[in-house]
Amino acid sequence: MRLSFLAFLLSSSVAVNAQTDDLPDELCLIGCKKTGTANTGTLKIKPFHNPDFCVDITDVEPGRLLVLRECNDRLSQVWRIDENGKIRNKSNGRCVKRQGMNVRVQGCAASEENDVTFGFGDTIVFGNRGVMTPGATSEDGEEIALSVAARNHIGGPSRIPDPQLFTFAYL
Repeated sequence: MRLSFLAFLLSSSVAVNAQTDDLPDELCLIGCKKTGTANTGTLKIKPFHNPDFCVDITDVEPGRLLVLRECNDRLSQVWRIDENGKIRNKSNGRCVKRQGMNVRVQGCAASEENDVTFGFGDTIVFGNRGVMTPGATSEDGEEIALSVAARNHIGGPSRIPDPQLFTFAYL
């Protein structure tokens, strides 16, 4: 069995929300604890140093770019990791994808396995193209654009807030 993004999540420090008995044994061999529950349900993706914001889909048509926005009850801020390891939006079923330097959602069939991964150091990695990075703020101040950029933090998360770190907050 090929290990996917989901397998990486289960072997990392990220907790998972489902009955561990539902998980394949291959996944549990790499770090899944058989203590009752693990964390594989729905989640919000939040900047590590700014947990009041969530990854969301922009309101600007055609509504495909991803942005940071203050967390609220919008379904477009809810994500899940599907059985193929793809990060899928709960409101429209589309997957996180890189297009040029933009971070967007599009049909999951167009997403390759491991095109987007939750990297070491809590970054969201787009192959060898870079990591998810906050950018410019919209004119109304409600959205912060997300793009793909080279990993550029050198201070360490405890010294200087690192805008390229994200966390999965399971619901």
